Amino acid sequence: LQEYIKPDDGTITRVELSPDLKLARVYYSLLGEAKEKKSTEIALSRAKGFLKKHMASHLNTRFTPDIEFIFDDSIEYNLHLEEIFKKIKEDQ
Repeated sequence: LQEYIKPDDGTITRVELSPDLKLARVYYSLLGEAKEKKSTEIALSRAKGFLKKHMASHLNTRFTPDIEFIFDDSIEYNLHLEEIFKKIKEDQ
């Protein structure tokens, strides 16, 4: 995934597997402009087949989970809250 999400710009925040192990939800976070986020979303979507094939070659399971990428805005939200708290502290 490092080819699609640059470590300086974003990160995988968590991965959740469905109980039947047929779906992997990959949550990722990016810092940057909307255009960069959209291009990363498109790149990840296009890479699903390659990533699934790569996973299949490394997993010893009957099937390989489908991959669903979900944008996680929690890091951006936390940075926004930190800015608000910083401004409140400066105003006191």
